[in-house]
Amino acid sequence: MRFLIDECLPKSLVGELESRGHEARAVSVDEPGIADAVVVMLGWDEDRLVVSSDSDIPTKVVFELFPAEGVMFLRLKVQSKQRIVDRILSVIDEYGEAMIGQILTVDDWRVRVRPVRSEEPPTVGDAETDTEED
Repeated sequence: MRFLIDECLPKSLVGELESRGHEARAVSVDEPGIADAVVVMLGWDEDRLVVSSDSDIPTKVVFELFPAEGVMFLRLKVQSKQRIVDRILSVIDEYGEAMIGQILTVDDWRVRVRPVRSEEPPTVGDAETDTEED
């Protein structure tokens, strides 16, 4: 699988994922400081599941209808780097390819899974063709 690791997460996660045969890249290394919308769009453009603990990431996908390959959103009470990495790896081991097209909300004990969306997101062209009727 392919992952885009948001800059709020440990960079060591990239190495852990790669050692398990995944492809991963860290925003903090390649694109530090980019906006959340850009993180989501990079994930989509590169066919990568976005992994983040920033609540703005799933908000962009759910409410602002940004397209996404998938999102893993972490809400962990224990924020040690090792705990974060271990929890992410355990979720990947459990769900694998089934994470594609899903938003996973991960806390210390549970994982909530829901689809990104069932229809295609609106495009810029759609917005330009809307006109008011008299």
